[in-house]
Amino acid sequence: MDKGDNFWVECVKKALTDSARPVLIISSDHKVLFANKTFLETYGFSKDEVLEKTCDFLGCKEPGEDLRKAIDSGKPWQGTLRCTSKQGMTYLVQHTIVPFCDSDGSLLLLMVLQEGEPFPAHLLTDLKAKKTSPILFERDAFMAVASTMLESAGYEGRFALLLLDLDRLGKVSAAFGVGVVDGILRRTPQVLLERLDRLGLLGRALIGKLGGDEYAVLLSDATARESEAIAKDLCRTFETDPHPGLPAWCTCSIGISLAPLHGRTLRDLLQAADASLAVAKELGGNTFHVYEERYAQESRSRLALKDEVAMALQEGRVLPFFQPILDLKTGNVRHFEALARLVARDGATKSASEFMEVAERFGLVSQVDFAILERTVEVLKSLAKQQKDVSISVNISAKDFFDPDFLKNLEKVVSQLENPCNLILEITETVGIKDLKMVSDFLSSVTRKGVMLALDDFGSGFSSLRYLKELPVKFLKIDGSFVKGLEKDEKNQEVVRMIGALGNRLKISTIAEFVDSIETIRLLRRFKVDMAQGYFIGKPMPDPSFDAEKVQWFRKRG
Repeated sequence: MDKGDNFWVECVKKALTDSARPVLIISSDHKVLFANKTFLETYGFSKDEVLEKTCDFLGCKEPGEDLRKAIDSGKPWQGTLRCTSKQGMTYLVQHTIVPFCDSDGSLLLLMVLQEGEPFPAHLLTDLKAKKTSPILFERDAFMAVASTMLESAGYEGRFALLLLDLDRLGKVSAAFGVGVVDGILRRTPQVLLERLDRLGLLGRALIGKLGGDEYAVLLSDATARESEAIAKDLCRTFETDPHPGLPAWCTCSIGISLAPLHGRTLRDLLQAADASLAVAKELGGNTFHVYEERYAQESRSRLALKDEVAMALQEGRVLPFFQPILDLKTGNVRHFEALARLVARDGATKSASEFMEVAERFGLVSQVDFAILERTVEVLKSLAKQQKDVSISVNISAKDFFDPDFLKNLEKVVSQLENPCNLILEITETVGIKDLKMVSDFLSSVTRKGVMLALDDFGSGFSSLRYLKELPVKFLKIDGSFVKGLEKDEKNQEVVRMIGALGNRLKISTIAEFVDSIETIRLLRRFKVDMAQGYFIGKPMPDPSFDAEKVQWFRKRG
């Protein structure tokens, strides 16, 4: 695409202005040149109160040594800053600061990107003074408090970071259903807190929930031997927990890093603990592992990919590619699925399988999903102006339903569509939805506006029928494991035949994924499946279009 410099400048300006995270641009003498709407709303300032003023309230006037070194070398910096609102409330907030320099290396300006939710600083003081009961912090608050604790301790502090993750949760979901998984996830923090209390560690432990089944424990005044003993005890506890009322339980794996041995910043410790956790998983789970330098490269690669995803989101390089879906009754293509792609600055693309796991681990999945949704809505609006009747489905993670910003933004973009029924939300069947009633109520409100709902990976777990009963589904996407090589597997043929019949009875359209041959297409037509999708039909492309000659080929051969 050949566009002038002004076009890209306007694109970047719009991305920063509309960002859901607070953004500042600061001059080399620490004066604010730009503040987006989110920043002003978060901290209660007007533009006149911020622009051309020094940014004392950010804590940048006298930056720490590591921040100063990063700026002098022209490298980005990540860490915790103290930010004060107009009302005088001080918060601890995770930030990324990116310096921009001229050709001589002289600093021109700083871009300040807030990455976490503000955490009230006075709560940290209360925790240190033991005025506050032990708290299970959400990810952003844990990152802010843990960073401040490590920075305050400096070179004298000794800490251990334990990164705990449940084992084989997906297999439990497939075998026993999402209800059992929900029970396990509700029970996990209780088990963790109770055990740390019995070990007498709550006074020294900062505990955070980093994801759906991942927890972090930062222990002060901890030795390597003590942290290993604690990890061993926690693994045994999760293995033998009585879990009343649950037919299954999950063991856990733990990765350990130590400060100052493996790093002095939270970023370094998380990177090391994450590498150790991966080793514990590879050893079969239900064990722990202490960080070793030989695993550093893999961890650095994961962290570099996380930074790449975050930067691509900021620069609008997480884009939808559209895969065609063939209507088996008419032979036409008017449905597409929007699949996430990360486009590098040199034009190379990464598929979702190459970066979504890292996006989920580092809490970026909702931002990725919304980037794809927002761009897809723009494409649908453009197609409507061209009077093209095309529908596009976008994937929605279960985590998105518990992100208030995502839900608010979803309703906002849906309202922009002239014909909302051309937007289809795909919910992955294999992910656990904690509060199905809440999700059902929200989706019902969205579908009343015309948006359609698809259930992805149908048949891959026992929760399929429950979702089908509770959610206002219009499309069933048959799990690809039943479809790939369909002509060679009689059992899979019977499964697909039954799902096709179920869809017809319930007046729900069925879509077969992973279609890889003309023989499979013929079988699907015989089994009354409505649509087919797969690389054999068409690969994901930047634009939702399909070759008319290929349509004719499918009509003749299928």
